[in-house]
Amino acid sequence: AVVFDGEGLSYRELNARANRLAHYLRKRGVGPEALVGICMERSLEMVVGLLAILKAGGAYVPLDADYPQERLAFMIHDTRIQLLLTQDQLKGSFPDVSGIICLDSDWEVIEAESDCNPMSGAKAENLAYVMYTSGSTGVPKGVEVVHRGIVRLVMNAGYTGFHKNETYLQLATISFDASTFEIWAPLLHGALCVIYPAEAPNPERLEEIIRTNRVSTLWLTASLFNLVMNEAPQTLRGVSQLLIGGEQLSTPHVRKAQQELDGTQIINGYGPTESTTFACTYAIPRDIADTEILPIGRPIANTRAYILDVNRQPVPAGIPGELYIGGDGLARGYHNRPDLTDERFIPDPFDAEEGARLYKTGDLVRYRRDAAIEFLGRMDHQVKIRGFRIELDEIEAVLGQYPEVGEAAVVMREDAPGEKMLVAYIVPKAKNEVALATDEIRRFLKRKLPAYMVPYTFVLLQRMKYTSSGKIDRKSLPAPERQKASELDGTRISPRTAIEEKLAKIMAEVLGLKNIGINDSFFELGGHSLKATQMITRVRHVFHIDLPLSRIFESPTVEGLAEQIQSIVCLTPAAASGIGSSIIPIQCSGSNPPLFIPHDLSGDVGFANRLSLYLGSDQPVYGLHNTSKADVSKMGSTMEEFAARYVNDLVAFHPKGPYCLGGYSFGAILAYEIARQLRNRGLEVGHLGIVDAGPSLPKAISPNLILAGTSNFLKNVPLWLWDDLLKCPSKELQARLLRKAKQIKKGFQKMVRSGIRAGLVKDLEDIFDLQHWEGDVLEKMEHHMKLLQEYVPGSYSGPLTLYRARTQAFFQFSTFDLGWGAIVNGDVEIVNIPGCHDNLLRKPYVLFLAKAFNTSIAKLSN
Repeated sequence: AVVFDGEGLSYRELNARANRLAHYLRKRGVGPEALVGICMERSLEMVVGLLAILKAGGAYVPLDADYPQERLAFMIHDTRIQLLLTQDQLKGSFPDVSGIICLDSDWEVIEAESDCNPMSGAKAENLAYVMYTSGSTGVPKGVEVVHRGIVRLVMNAGYTGFHKNETYLQLATISFDASTFEIWAPLLHGALCVIYPAEAPNPERLEEIIRTNRVSTLWLTASLFNLVMNEAPQTLRGVSQLLIGGEQLSTPHVRKAQQELDGTQIINGYGPTESTTFACTYAIPRDIADTEILPIGRPIANTRAYILDVNRQPVPAGIPGELYIGGDGLARGYHNRPDLTDERFIPDPFDAEEGARLYKTGDLVRYRRDAAIEFLGRMDHQVKIRGFRIELDEIEAVLGQYPEVGEAAVVMREDAPGEKMLVAYIVPKAKNEVALATDEIRRFLKRKLPAYMVPYTFVLLQRMKYTSSGKIDRKSLPAPERQKASELDGTRISPRTAIEEKLAKIMAEVLGLKNIGINDSFFELGGHSLKATQMITRVRHVFHIDLPLSRIFESPTVEGLAEQIQSIVCLTPAAASGIGSSIIPIQCSGSNPPLFIPHDLSGDVGFANRLSLYLGSDQPVYGLHNTSKADVSKMGSTMEEFAARYVNDLVAFHPKGPYCLGGYSFGAILAYEIARQLRNRGLEVGHLGIVDAGPSLPKAISPNLILAGTSNFLKNVPLWLWDDLLKCPSKELQARLLRKAKQIKKGFQKMVRSGIRAGLVKDLEDIFDLQHWEGDVLEKMEHHMKLLQEYVPGSYSGPLTLYRARTQAFFQFSTFDLGWGAIVNGDVEIVNIPGCHDNLLRKPYVLFLAKAFNTSIAKLSN
């Protein structure tokens, strides 16, 4: 039945020993609902103690000897336990408990009891254990789990194979609810339970135990799983059922496991302690994409899951909401916390059974199209730095995508009062790696995250420390050593140019230091986002250019920033003014020819921002942008005049070419006209990319067809689709659409703002600045729409690449090339992109689009 360190107990022996201890506990007053503490290292006696408490009718309260004394004292006081099962070497940790039973030194007395099964009197609704978890108020809360919850977890649950031929590894401490699965699954099915030694898990020891005992079913935390995959993936060979949970799964690590572990079914397990370990599971298929976000799956047997909005109404697929859980796995509530119980365990409005409840998880999730549930983050487990709410899990997930990062943890530190900072702790993937280029990692993160989510400093570790339950021990992570200029006198490189000298002076003043070397990192010297803003402001005053805030995150040294400034001010004398007018630097670094992307119908450069995230670090990207209604009106009353302004700025900014252009919807038409004018000036256009747009809409499209359902459509589609609607040749239709748009403008803005604040809208926040919705959007759209209406595209003597959405759902064009072949005097290359017009900027479709752009631009160098 149970094996530990080479010794074992058969089911007959385990039952006999548990019965004797149960009779002993009954004599000490243990019966139904009696709480008995248990604090033991993993051992055979630990399993005997747990089983005996239940056989006596009581409920166990697991206590971890590694907990601070204050926490242990609170738990003992909160439960008022009078009996504690422990071991002789641990009993000194509990001076306030009068009834201490040491299962090693006191066993001789216990041995005299009967080995017959006692009548416990416990029923399905009685307590099985009270397990303490951290509380949002800083006070631990005890979750009351009943017998029914455990039975529902491991009997006929359907998410994995339960039978007597399995061998389970018991790895978690009993104060961690994974132990519920690890212990009671084998014991209730007559299988073998192998207990991991009383030490922190490590890959070498884990491999030995798995191999020696032929472990077939294993549960790991995501952190420990990642560690194993990084250091010794062969550790898990032979395991047929691998359950992972506790944290967000890393897709690259799962992919690696699938490649290394033939015959292993990997299962993503999700569930709070309040739902008895697992509420949802997902058997991960072997054909997952590298970029796929792994869902938490569907509810296990006898479990209900609902995704509800703020009014506790169900939401449709794809819309984020809070996860509510019901069913037999639900805990009774929180011990001695009726107020908190009422707050988190609510009446189930979808179940007519009396007393049915739902647990309010606080987890933000959504349904995928296959009905699997996707975890998006915590609604209330956030940190807040300088006004921004940040999900640390998201930063860690992106860090895990960096090729040289093996493990990563991000924490918010406040080592100096008021100086909150995000710190990333990284274990390099390659063993014996002495250093990683943290500036490169910072640039990598900046491409995937807002600047305020990029950690201010990075600490390289040889190895993460783990708690006994297999999670990263975040409390043990060291404070970052802040580099001081005074310590760098021997190696500091002084400024060499006028630009470096001015930058060093600015950085020293902002950071309050005397001297700065050109290789000193702004963030390692104590810089953060507010100081970075000060730095950029002073750079603007000194150099008369608008350097984006992102540049200091990408190049945090004087030398790096000097190169950024040099690349701008030295292209031409007019380059600086170009930056300030219509050319917006999005990503300046890279050896490829720069890609220029005009704005959309609303004047926004969201497409350029979005696409640049996935083009890679070697592709410079600039947006073409007009800032206000007044600016738009000055740029011309025809498309030709409008494009000429951008052509002038492009030539001033990048006089020698070649010019790479790309555009989406309205931006595609504008890019086409810009390319025409550049060609007419005798300048080289290396690449003209048109993303899912035609020179005009087919005449066959009926205005009435488009008007059908316009109100609902406009309320739900992203703004980048409006240009397609408004390009219809009917002036009457355009006027009616514009009136309808104005009617819903206020309501739409309100919806977006509230969604962003609640964390329910992320795609829109990624693509558009909230200020975008407050400005002259409709006025810009009206002007741009007029340009489209009157524009007659001229011929273009050069190649054109059409990135065509594979699914043409909204508009059925009459020709496969969407009409470009009729006006282009050159090759029209058609690249089909999975997806349809309205989702090309979303994952995974934007990844295919970016890859296609990379392939096309790479041809210029060949």
